[in-house]
Amino acid sequence: MYKKNKDIKASNSILGKDSDFEGNIKFFGTLLIQGAFKGKIYGEGTVTIDEDATIRSDIHASEINIHGTIFGHVLAENKIHLYDSAKVLYSGKFSPSSLFLLLSNPIL
Repeated sequence: MYKKNKDIKASNSILGKDSDFEGNIKFFGTLLIQGAFKGKIYGEGTVTIDEDATIRSDIHASEINIHGTIFGHVLAENKIHLYDSAKVLYSGKFSPSSLFLLLSNPIL
């Protein structure tokens, strides 16, 4: 089960809990979003949406971990992980090679 700050590995970029950002983000490596974001996210790597985060954005990345709320299109080249607290409110697009994992009760 997801535990805050224990399952999250070091991130190259972090948008902190008290952040409220509007614009476009392009990243390489990892991105952790803990606050509010509106715009577009594109990355070659892994983006993690924290449990308390609210995202109004289209997201395109290699891998996406969703613990929080997303309003927008979600496109992953490899995997999308949805956890108990995840809410995706719009639509999803998946590449043919994407693996979609619902992690309500992951077996460790």
